[in-house]
Amino acid sequence: MHKLRENFMDILNLKNRLYARLKEDILHGVYSPGERFPAELHFARELGVARNTLRSALARLESEHLVRRERRHGTIATPDGVGNSAVRRYLFYNSVPTQKYATHVMPSIIQGLERTFAGNAMELDICLPERFCSLSHDEARTIFAARNIRGAILYSSQFFGDEPIYRMLCALEVPTVLAYCYRKDYDTTGFAAIPQNTATIWRASLEYLRKIGHRRIVTVNMNTESIRSIFTPEAYENLLRELGLDPNPALVLRCYMDFNDIYTKFREVFTAPNRPTAVLCYSDFWAPLIYRALQKLNLRIPEDVSVMGYCGSGGSEYMTPPLSTAAILYQDIGQLAMQMLLSAPQWFKRTDADGNPIPPPLEMTPYQLKIRGSTAPITKPTGRIDK
Repeated sequence: MHKLRENFMDILNLKNRLYARLKEDILHGVYSPGERFPAELHFARELGVARNTLRSALARLESEHLVRRERRHGTIATPDGVGNSAVRRYLFYNSVPTQKYATHVMPSIIQGLERTFAGNAMELDICLPERFCSLSHDEARTIFAARNIRGAILYSSQFFGDEPIYRMLCALEVPTVLAYCYRKDYDTTGFAAIPQNTATIWRASLEYLRKIGHRRIVTVNMNTESIRSIFTPEAYENLLRELGLDPNPALVLRCYMDFNDIYTKFREVFTAPNRPTAVLCYSDFWAPLIYRALQKLNLRIPEDVSVMGYCGSGGSEYMTPPLSTAAILYQDIGQLAMQMLLSAPQWFKRTDADGNPIPPPLEMTPYQLKIRGSTAPITKPTGRIDK
């Protein structure tokens, strides 16, 4: 009896492995939509399995609408008219309420995705993680097969490896891209990723201001200890020294997004001797309040004080003067995420010539310094900097 059970389990495992292999081949385009499989007898020999084993796998694939089995015509992959043969994508996004000054991020990423879809046989599905994770793994597999889902884009971060949506996507075994996440999320999840590039972009902003002559730069930060949510005070001071900028901690203003708070702190720093000549904003959303505060202090932009934003939110070019900013290219993130998914057959569950797993793609956030009217070179000496 024990021996019979072992044989049964071996057959069951073989059926499961064959089913999983054929499903992956169908989902990743090895068998094109409408392509006819070889006759069962020949196909079974080609795969090195019994005919009954092949039939069991094909029956499961048929139940998931991945194949159509027709008398006299055989088995056809991803048939037209069942689940639609158009390639589709899920975009999952973080259900945690977004800060009001970051509401532009996800719509911009979606615009980038849709640009990639244009002219191609692809569509975009958007689903809340809570709704998706309420499904069982089998229910999700059925829906993915019926809708012909080929991959997932997840706008979320700070993974620990036990999140329901992470476990679900691992169980479904579809290529997944994390759009605008943290670098450590790539290592935690094993998904393709486009991590935030904050340290590089912030440094580029400081380097630009230094290049046009500014040395005493006010950093407007959130009311938190870390600067731009990434630098410790000590690390930021060292960065400023490295770039030849004034490292005085008094030039780092921890502010609420509130005009009175910003104005009070600006009045103190801009009425002191050897006043600053430039401001680097935590984000573009702080810039209108900073403009008002400087105007109230009778300081002109950029003649007296240059102002540099961060993030590139829509509308900053409509300010007076238009805001210079380190723009994160959110639409490019969407396009890059789709390019990663479209290249999945080259990296997803693939190995190199030596049999080593091919790592999923990792690309840092694209950005561009958009220089407008709010910044200008220094036109007169600003005094000695005490380091």
